Order: sequence, then C-alpha cells, then structure tokens
Amino acid sequence: MYKYVPFLLLLAFGFLACEQQPQKSGIDLTHMDTSVRPQDDFYRYMNGTWLDKFEIPADKDNYGSFTKLYDKAQENLKAIIEEAAGDEGSDGQKIGDMYAGYMDSLKLEELGVNPLKPEFEKIRQLADKSDLVQYAGHLVTINVPSLFIPFINQDQKNSTRYIVNIYQAGLSLPDRDYYLKDDQRYVDFRADLVAHIAKMFELAGFKNGQAKALRILEIEKMLAENHWSRVQNRDPVKTYNKMAISGLAKKMPDWDWQAYAAAVGFAGEDSINVYQPSYLTALDGIFKKVSLNDWKNYFTWRILTDAAPLLSDTFVSENFKMYRQKLRGIKEQRPRWKRAVVTVQGAMGELVGKLYVKRHFKPAAKKRMQELVGN
Repeated sequence: MYKYVPFLLLLAFGFLACEQQPQKSGIDLTHMDTSVRPQDDFYRYMNGTWLDKFEIPADKDNYGSFTKLYDKAQENLKAIIEEAAGDEGSDGQKIGDMYAGYMDSLKLEELGVNPLKPEFEKIRQLADKSDLVQYAGHLVTINVPSLFIPFINQDQKNSTRYIVNIYQAGLSLPDRDYYLKDDQRYVDFRADLVAHIAKMFELAGFKNGQAKALRILEIEKMLAENHWSRVQNRDPVKTYNKMAISGLAKKMPDWDWQAYAAAVGFAGEDSINVYQPSYLTALDGIFKKVSLNDWKNYFTWRILTDAAPLLSDTFVSENFKMYRQKLRGIKEQRPRWKRAVVTVQGAMGELVGKLYVKRHFKPAAKKRMQELVGN
C-alpha cells in the first residue's frame, strides 16, 4: 500500500504548486470557535466552527485539507485518462483501455463471476499440501494476499542493498483484535464477516457457504492468535530478523520453501528478513492441522474477496456493505468513475503519474516547490 504514497503526495503538492488563483497566506479566522479558551482546547479553538458546520461526504469516513487536494487530483486524473484514451498505441491508450473496462458495467454484469473460474478450477485440482504451497506462491504473482506477504524493500541495516521480507497476513478483518476481543462490537464484526463470506460464496455459485464461512473464521482466528500486535510491529529492532533462506525451513518445516520461493521468484536470494518469526513457527502447526479441503475453501475465499470490487454489481455491493459500510461507517459507495481512477492508479501508477506531471507540474511549479523545500 505504501508504494503509492509518493505519487499521491506528488499529486497533492503539484496541484498546490500550479494553482492559478492568487496565493494567500495567514490564518483563516472563519473556522475558529472563540468561545473556547485556547489554553483549554486549542484544536477546538482553531477549528470549532468548521467541525460544527462541515458534513463529511457520504462516501468518506474522514475529511481534511489533503482530502480536498486528493479529490481535485482525482478530477484532474479523470480528465487526463479520458483524453489520453484516444491516442492509439500510446501509454495513454493503455490507461484509457483499463479505465473503459472498469466503466463498462454492462459487460461486468454479463461476465459475473466467470473471470474467476479458472482460479477456482486450479484450487479444485490441488491434490495435496505441496500443491497448496505452490498455489500460495502463485497468489503472490497475481497480487492476492494469503497467509503471509513477501515483498522487497531496502535492508533496514544496510541501505545499499535490497532484501526479501516476509510479513504476517491472512486475515479478512483489520487486525488481530477483531478476532480475539469479546467487546460486543467485535463480536458483531465477526458475525457480520461470517454472513458476508457465506453470501459471497452463494453469489459465486458455491454450496454450503455458511459452513465454509464458519470454518474460515476459525482458521483466521488461529492466525490472529499468533499475529503480532500493532505495538510489536512498530518495533524496528524486534521486526528485523535476517536469516538465510534455509533458516525458513526451521521455522516452517512443513512448508516447502524451495517450491514457494521458486513460484514467487526469490529462489536465488541468499537471505531474507522475517518480521514476525513466531508467527511462522505457529503457522507451521496450523498449516499441518487444517485439512486440505478447508485450505482450498480458504484460498477460494482469498481469490473471491480480493476480486470482489472488480466484479459485477452484486459482488461490489456486498463487498462495500462489509468493508466500507459496517467496518468504516461509510454511507455511500463512491461514484464508479472515482473507483475506476483509483484502480488505474493502482495498476499503472507510474504511467498515470507521468501524464499528470506533464500537464499539471510545469517547470515554474517545480521551481517554486524546490524553493519552498530549500527554504
């Protein structure tokens, strides 16, 4: 998720830099609530009137100055994508074709879940747990997260080289607390998740969705019990556990790391960093304990939930209801064009950024921003 942050910041600052309206400086006094003493609540003193009067848009769960910049950047991107689509054989056409595919709701309704059926068939044919390991590696190549996430980043103790990292994953809810806490809100979220998974299996044409959903929740709870907490994951010392690739076999002897590394593409690496070593050790036991059939249902769910926002409207709506409405309190789905722009950004961010900079980040704007940073 972090790889797009520089691009989004570029959009935001680029828009700021090239705004053609007269620039103003100083403090906007209209948002203040002077009935509050600044020494009692400075935030309320500065922003109280805005907080009382502003309504968060129905398709968002928060709003701020960067949200406003982001929305404007999205409008700019929409115009660029639509205009560039007609430039045959160019990067613009690639971007435009993807955007048009997302916007073709009639075609998506016609396709339904059919685009996923080749993956479902691959899962159906998995004959043993060795096949499961190789399929888990395949999921990485199509950008579908499963039990853990391998990624490449700079070595935290040697910035001159890159290293493969392994990070815990496998949950459908935001983090371990949603599975382990007994507060009513967490109990409700777990019940909502079971109902959601069952519904998604039903929409995809699978039988016994409720039973599959309950078992998937059980598997994810076992994973969550061994996930590190957010506090632990913020510790750069504890999460740096560099080891030889062969050391992974000691953490997970029942996981065929050679086959997995070959499927993912890091078989030739000599070392790896494991963020949460105890999670891998526990995962080995879970992998052994859970049946082949249950793992096949679990992987089917990973494919289904990852693709849901890109499928026909019934899948999109069910996914929205669970992950944006119930979990985040967002009332309305974003317009399709906004979702299309975000999807294109995610898949072809470099190409989109190139076109955006060409139009909205002129040399004068660049000079201004360099002066600002220099100051």
